[in-house]
Amino acid sequence: MTTKEKLKLMDEIKAANEQHVQDFINANKGELIKTDRNGTKYWKRAIPCDRCGGHGYYAIGVHNGQPVLSPHDGGMCWKCMGHGKVIGTVKEYTPEYAAKLEAKRAAKQAKFEEERKQREAEMELERQRRKAEEEAERIRRAGHFVGEVGQKIKIDVTFVYQTHFESQFGITTVYVMKDDEGNTFIWKTGSGSLMTKDGETMQEGDKFTLQGTIKEHKTFRDVNQTILQRVKVIEKK
Repeated sequence: MTTKEKLKLMDEIKAANEQHVQDFINANKGELIKTDRNGTKYWKRAIPCDRCGGHGYYAIGVHNGQPVLSPHDGGMCWKCMGHGKVIGTVKEYTPEYAAKLEAKRAAKQAKFEEERKQREAEMELERQRRKAEEEAERIRRAGHFVGEVGQKIKIDVTFVYQTHFESQFGITTVYVMKDDEGNTFIWKTGSGSLMTKDGETMQEGDKFTLQGTIKEHKTFRDVNQTILQRVKVIEKK
């Protein structure tokens, strides 16, 4: 069966049932079932079919902008038998009760909006709290510059790690240290080492007192670094 034939069949079925629906509407104008204590009237009436949306048919797809109907039944909606309407119950409220229901709906909506705004406010506070924590962590990680350029300092630090790089001047060792406040100290040397006067070499994780002169202050990858020169290990902790 072609789509055209299916549509024709659907129209025939729809025409056969249309008179039945029209007779129902004309004869009954809706049948009053009951009236409750609030004055609400319950009518039995022809209403749009909730299966096909009142179209009388349903499509299983679309092709070139045209509905593709089911090959088994021509796409006819079997709930409304193709006429798009079914018999259902319709409520008719009194003006007073309708206003009461609207007031309840408005109060419920207002409560919902209030709760939504409260949730949004709480989410915003949480976002600000996290942002403040992240900023505090960033500042903590960044640390602070210590002393003034040219100043000779003596400070307790922890040996974090060391790395090396090679240039035209040879191999340079970079020692990275931190004090108890998280401030970073850097010492770059081509020949020196973190060693006590007794010959003990500092290992990563060791704590000791160093003496050095502040060469400069630099920020590298968001970390404030106090660059040292002429560094000596005074005492291991």
